[in-house]
Amino acid sequence: MPLDLRSGAKVARPLCVAFALGACVVPTVAAPAPTPVTSVPAAGPTAPESDAPPVPSPPAPVTRFAPPPPLSIVARAPGAAELRAFYLGGGATLLVARYPGGELRFARVAGSSIERLADLAPLPVPVDALGTLVAGGRHPGALWLGVNTPRGCEVFRAAPGEWRRQGSVPHADCTHLGPFTADAALGATSDPTSGRLALHAFGAAPPATPQLTPAVKPGCTGLLGNVHTLAAWPTGDVVVVGFACDEPRLLVQRWAPGATVPATLELRLDENSPFDVRPAGPGEIHILGIGSLPGASPGDVRPIDAGFGVRAGSFTPLGVLPAELSDLERWLTLDVHPGPASATAEGFEHDRLEIGARGEAVLTGRILRPDGSALAVALRSLPVAEPLEL
Repeated sequence: MPLDLRSGAKVARPLCVAFALGACVVPTVAAPAPTPVTSVPAAGPTAPESDAPPVPSPPAPVTRFAPPPPLSIVARAPGAAELRAFYLGGGATLLVARYPGGELRFARVAGSSIERLADLAPLPVPVDALGTLVAGGRHPGALWLGVNTPRGCEVFRAAPGEWRRQGSVPHADCTHLGPFTADAALGATSDPTSGRLALHAFGAAPPATPQLTPAVKPGCTGLLGNVHTLAAWPTGDVVVVGFACDEPRLLVQRWAPGATVPATLELRLDENSPFDVRPAGPGEIHILGIGSLPGASPGDVRPIDAGFGVRAGSFTPLGVLPAELSDLERWLTLDVHPGPASATAEGFEHDRLEIGARGEAVLTGRILRPDGSALAVALRSLPVAEPLEL
């Protein structure tokens, strides 16, 4: 028998007393009066259950990278672009952006202006990375590019609507390129197999061109083990700074106009510091870097200016003096600048500092974002209202 849920007694199941249309009709039985229940205060409304996912908290604001005044971002290359700067004679710097697929875009920074060079034609050879590209020239005027290809170092000069091939060095890599005369460029190359270094003139080169000093010790391919800096001027003077092949010391070599053999002096600078070779006046060349002043204690290094006289074919040291840093150099070496990105702040990674003959400096690098992406930028001590988008 079923159980009465109110009393617990067993009750008889009602019988079916009539059939109508095949259904059993059960007589209705009145329910007993309910037992009074003491009232309980209401606990308040209950929020209805929802299947919607929880609403995430808004992301924390990200602090954008901004260099301290007077520094500013003068150019940006969005996307996954590379950006490099190359000093041009005459007080200008060339910016080259390379985009995935090999497209190159150019801009020129000169004085207080920056302009896109939209009239330059595409190069006739592919550029797989900006590390395979070197550039030089003079502003305004000639613009030269050297590209490392499977065939070797190939050099081109910009012309209206095209790049004209000016020469090549088979089985060698372009490492430096600069203006030499009005219609010629001078480049340094390295043989990737033997390590041999050489200087080459491209274009309408004069009959006599500078040649690197041959090796003086076994195991060396030349006096220099590398070319760190190559600089040339309309006067015909050429200067090369590099490491000695046989020991860790820096050498500076100068070719007088029309000379093929250089004069060589030792350069007492930190071999790991960047160098800036510039003419500072008639008959003078100054090399700025990091080193010790005469009489300084060991380890006491600072920015110094090493001067050299280049009059009438002579090459003599003029002395070493303290050097003033540019705003970009001071920010890189003395100030605390951003490093890697964090969850709430962008970071910055510098790539290369290019310094011109009158101290103009352009720094290329990447803004690092919290999501792992990066934006290639160029910085300069030049306030601009809006950076140029390359």
